[in-house]
Amino acid sequence: MSERIGSSDDLKTAVANFMTRADKIVAHPLAGTQSTVKVQVTADPETGNQTVKLDRNLLPEEQWVYLATLMRSVIFLEQDSISFNVLTNRIEREHEQLRGRLKKGRDGLKAWKKHVFIYSGQIGRAEVSLPEGQTAIQQINFGPPGVSPSGVDLGQLSPDYEFANAYLNAQVWHSDNLKARAYQAASADQKEHYQKCAEIRVISAIDIVAQLRQWILEARADGWDL
Repeated sequence: MSERIGSSDDLKTAVANFMTRADKIVAHPLAGTQSTVKVQVTADPETGNQTVKLDRNLLPEEQWVYLATLMRSVIFLEQDSISFNVLTNRIEREHEQLRGRLKKGRDGLKAWKKHVFIYSGQIGRAEVSLPEGQTAIQQINFGPPGVSPSGVDLGQLSPDYEFANAYLNAQVWHSDNLKARAYQAASADQKEHYQKCAEIRVISAIDIVAQLRQWILEARADGWDL
């Protein structure tokens, strides 16, 4: 095994900066929780008719916006010195023996960005209208990510990451005029959807930050100069 060398001052500064944020993120009350929505189905026992109510169960913004601010450079930016990919690639570049050790984490971040927690969009009317007076059952299906039990073309729907990114860049970090214009033109219900998507993304990213933080702690304990 080749002799371990120390990290550059710039890398140690970046790692320390990441760890300062990561410590605050994992200590946050929302760490270890999940962002949830509530679906309530009410049935009329006499007619059999059902009504469905969706409650997005929005958390107060003050509970997660601070987290979003801490995470911006790590999770949502691509080129920042402490962004997940930049930082982990630099660790491996300076320490040959660690090369490849953090690829799983980068792959996890990539998969998280592609994963869809909530699809949304207009699916259109039924192809065949029912005769007057005739009714049909309306279903809400829950299943594995990326699977549409009802046969809806998922390619025609929008993933939550798009709405989260728009909300964070129009209402939280700064004002991107194009994103802000789209948000301002949205209905009250749609605005709740924007906010819920941002909330989901921020809370779900806590674990990504925590995993890299834990890896660095273990590497330091193993004698690596990070």
